Amino acid sequence: MGSLMCPSRLTIVRHSESETNAMVKRKKQDPLYHRFLEAYDRDWRSLETQTLALAVKQSHFSGIGQNDALTTEEGKRQGRETGAHLAEEGLDVPCVVYLSCAPRTRETFESICEGWPELRNVSEIRRDIRLREQGHGLITVYTDKKVMFALNPEQRELHDAEGEYYYTYPNGENVPDTELRARLCLEDIRREYAGKHVMIFSHFRTILALRVI
Repeated sequence: MGSLMCPSRLTIVRHSESETNAMVKRKKQDPLYHRFLEAYDRDWRSLETQTLALAVKQSHFSGIGQNDALTTEEGKRQGRETGAHLAEEGLDVPCVVYLSCAPRTRETFESICEGWPELRNVSEIRRDIRLREQGHGLITVYTDKKVMFALNPEQRELHDAEGEYYYTYPNGENVPDTELRARLCLEDIRREYAGKHVMIFSHFRTILALRVI
């Protein structure tokens, strides 16, 4: 980002493995979930698919909200490894670190500091709600988009009609919602930290939005 109206460097880091990520990994290893996917591919409206979808929901809903998940021990190891790699690269310490409001981004930052101790010298740390993950709404309860579609067929129909980009998760957001708040945050960063190194800790879909912008 060479313009004087932009940071000299923008380093963006996705949070390391969270409790929710670990839950998804366990679900994908569950034979029950594989039976559900097979039934869904055969006929996503069938009673068999709905029965299996409900069983998956009951087996894998952790009760952890989207913004409350913490990092796992594996996530902490990933953070330390990432920090050590950044230290080896000789990356300069940023003047500011931006964190989303989710605790897993703070924990990732702390784990990275274990591998890159110099990062603790950063002069400013900001938490910004605009860097949160795309709101998944009811999918948090159903644990999976296909599970939600099987139990709420009108949502599958709406998704197919509007497309993945514009479809809004019930009680959540769509992609343009995420891009808008990411754009507003990035505009503030450009104005306040022109010519400086900025580091952002955020989430998968928000990072995709930042890259698009």
